[in-house]
Amino acid sequence: MSTECARCKQLLVREYRQCSICLHRFHPSCSRIYLSYRIANLCCFKNLSTIMPNELHSRDVTYKQSSSPSSLSVLTSPELSSGSSLLSIETTLNVFINQQTLFNKDLSDAITSIKLQSKNQQDMNIKLNASMKQQIKGQEEITTKLNEIKNLTKTLADHEVRIKKLEQQNNLLSNELSEVLDQNELLAREIEELKVTLSGISSESILSEIIISAIPIQLSDDLQHVVSRVLTSLDSSQLLSDVLDIRKVAPKNDTRTASTSSTAQSTKTSVIVRFKSANIARFLIEKKRRKGSLTLKHVFDSDIRGKVYVNEFLSTKVHNLYRKTKEIVISRKWKYVWVREGKMYVRQNDGSDKICISSDADLDQIIPQQ
Repeated sequence: MSTECARCKQLLVREYRQCSICLHRFHPSCSRIYLSYRIANLCCFKNLSTIMPNELHSRDVTYKQSSSPSSLSVLTSPELSSGSSLLSIETTLNVFINQQTLFNKDLSDAITSIKLQSKNQQDMNIKLNASMKQQIKGQEEITTKLNEIKNLTKTLADHEVRIKKLEQQNNLLSNELSEVLDQNELLAREIEELKVTLSGISSESILSEIIISAIPIQLSDDLQHVVSRVLTSLDSSQLLSDVLDIRKVAPKNDTRTASTSSTAQSTKTSVIVRFKSANIARFLIEKKRRKGSLTLKHVFDSDIRGKVYVNEFLSTKVHNLYRKTKEIVISRKWKYVWVREGKMYVRQNDGSDKICISSDADLDQIIPQQ
C-alpha cells in the first residue's frame, strides 16, 4: 500500500487519513485542502468529510531493513533510535514545510481569486452605475419628450381651432370670390361690348378723317386757311363748318416730286382733318377722285411747284399693311392697290377682279409668287 500523501505526494510519517473505498491516504491538513479547493473523488468526499479533526490514525513507519519482506518491522515512536528520531523530525519538518508551502499557494490562489472576483464586482458596479445613469438620463429624456408631446398636443389643439376658423373664413371668402367672379364675368362682357362699341366709334372716327399731304412747310402756319383753300378747290367750302378738329403731322421730306432741284425737295408736312361724320369724308374723297390732281398753284395760288394729295386717313395697322402690300404689288408687277372706307384692295390688271386684303396672311394666299 502507498505510503505517500495522495495530494502532496510526500511521505506519510505518523498521522494520515485514508478513504475506505479508494484507499487514498492524506495528511490531515492535505485532506482538508483537498476537500476544500480540489475536485475530490466522490468516495473521498463522503468518507474523509465525516472524519473528525481529532481523529488520528497512527501508523508505524516501516523501513526496508533487508531484501526479504519478512525482515520488515513496524516501529512505534518509543522504540525509535536517536538517529531514527532525528530523521523522523527532519522528515516531519519537511512535510510541514511542504504542506505550509502548498497551503500558502492555495491561500494565494484563493486571495487572487477573491481579488479577481472583487475587481469583477467593481467592474459590474461601474457598469451598473453607468447603466443606472443612462437609464436615469433616458427617463429624463422620456419625461422631456412627454412634456414636448403634451405641448405639441396643446399646440395641435390650438391649430385645429384656428384651422376650423380659417375654414369658416375660407368658406366665406369662397362665397365672396364666387360673387366677385360672377361680377367680373358681367364686367368682362360689358367691357367686350364697350370694346366693340369703341371699335365701331374708333372706326367711324377714323373714317370721318382725311389727310391732306405734301403741303409746303411755309404754307402750313395757318391750318384753318389750309383746310379752307383745299375745300374751296374741291368746290366744298360750305363744309368748313363741319370740321371738328385739325392737327398737323410731323414734317418729312417729300420723295414723290420728280424734280431734283433743291427747291423742289423742300420740306413738306401733312394735315389731318376730322369731320362730323364719315359721309362727309367719303364725299370729299370722291370729289377729289373725280376732280383729279390738285396742284399747289391751283390750291394756294403759289409759284411753288408740286401737288396736294387728299386721301382717307388710315389707322396705324391699316397704314402699315398698305405700305407692305404696295411694296409686294410693285415687286410682283401688279397694277392697282387702293384703300376705300378703311378697306384695302388690290387688282392685278384692268380685266381682273379686285381682292380685299385684311391681314398679312392674305398677301401670300391671295397674291401667289411669280
